[in-house]
Amino acid sequence: MTLGLPAATLYYVRFDPKSSSLYTKVSLTLGLFLGLLSTLIGIIIMPLLLKSYSDEIVYFARCFMLLSPISLLSVILNSLMQSKEQYEVYNWFRFLPSIVTLLGLLILVALKNFNPVTTSLILAFAQIPVFIYGIFWVLRNFELDIKINMSKGKDLLNYALRAYPVDLLRTLGDQLDRVVVVGLLTPTLMGYYVVALSLSRVLNAVQTAMITVLIPDLIQQEERVIRRKTLRALLMSTSITGLVAVPLFF
Repeated sequence: MTLGLPAATLYYVRFDPKSSSLYTKVSLTLGLFLGLLSTLIGIIIMPLLLKSYSDEIVYFARCFMLLSPISLLSVILNSLMQSKEQYEVYNWFRFLPSIVTLLGLLILVALKNFNPVTTSLILAFAQIPVFIYGIFWVLRNFELDIKINMSKGKDLLNYALRAYPVDLLRTLGDQLDRVVVVGLLTPTLMGYYVVALSLSRVLNAVQTAMITVLIPDLIQQEERVIRRKTLRALLMSTSITGLVAVPLFF
């Protein structure tokens, strides 16, 4: 439930650097509000989505919805790092949760305490230390105070609402299948499904990396330059993906 805020934040912080702190404050405030709203909605509908699961699983799923604000704010933090072209920080911010998760799962295996609840705890809380680091990064790179500029908020919302349909379709394309099958599969089969699906999307890394670097670079560029760079990125990503994908069929 991003409402297009990450895209709007990336655009305006990059487009108007002098007002970047103002846009950052508004974006984080709106992100916190939307995260809390997502938590409330998730707690209400979770029992309906998990009818085939035990009461314990449903209870923990509802508890994990409390992390929705952190998840949404983390996406906004990603956009801020992109806007500043801090790709080293951006990469660490993206990879560290996976590393922490892997270490946590290995510890669970060693302790012979590997079950849906403990693994979910590891997956959920692995992002918290990285999120805290992201907040400190924002405080170091932006001048934030408690005053909110309403005109900047209108600019953000105007852009965000126009970008949201694309963002929503992308999210639905990535997650809708899981929402559908979660009520049809047992926890074990659901785990197999998620792992297989994740492995099938490894090749998306090339396009994702291209887009991450390309979009901030195109802001404030002339249309001619945008077309040329977009075409170049398209050809490069398609070629690299094709070269990697072909051997997988043999």
